[in-house]
Amino acid sequence: MLNIAFAFVLALVTPAFAQPTDARLAPPPAKSDNRPVQHGAQPNPEEVRPGSPQGDALVAILALAGVVIPRARRRDRARGGGSYGRP
Repeated sequence: MLNIAFAFVLALVTPAFAQPTDARLAPPPAKSDNRPVQHGAQPNPEEVRPGSPQGDALVAILALAGVVIPRARRRDRARGGGSYGRP
């Protein structure tokens, strides 16, 4: 009974010690004239890399493997190669 009471008190007291102790200050403004920083609706061309044929081919190979491999495994199980029955 004493263990249950101790666990209950500990469960009530623990969140009080889990609170952050230091106040976080806001970072300084990005501009010196105290106006908000303007962000465009579109990303800058330097921030977006164009796709490459090598990357597109890799994605296509992975998609094809995701379709073909489960089919082959299902076919193998249908022939008795699953965890049940003889291989």
